[in-house]
Amino acid sequence: MFASISSIESRSEGNAVTFDIDEMNYFPESNRVISKKNTLDGTTHVTDWGFPQGNRTIYMRDIVLSRADYDTLIAMKEDEGYEFVFTYKTKTYKVIINSAQGLPALGVKMRTSIVLAVVENYPDMETS
Repeated sequence: MFASISSIESRSEGNAVTFDIDEMNYFPESNRVISKKNTLDGTTHVTDWGFPQGNRTIYMRDIVLSRADYDTLIAMKEDEGYEFVFTYKTKTYKVIINSAQGLPALGVKMRTSIVLAVVENYPDMETS
């Protein structure tokens, strides 16, 4: 299944990288947020906030990119002044590229691992 990381604003180094993700190498993680408050009478109130997007991290490995796409991805990672969105299946998230590392693969390809930190859900353009 294809995914993409793209810049919200126009960049001279390239605006998007599209790649194929093997489901076996896609690891989204998030932490459930639960808060507990004790009142003066000893009652404990528990609030389950669920899985907020700000605590989500997405790990992807064994992504094969062309050298040009890899260079664009590295430029995106180093360019922290821009906002990026990650789109996969039916979800779009605003993200920060935490890390992107690659090793040479067949010919001019790079076998890449990417770690994204989700900042928030990106508004669905079809329902906006």
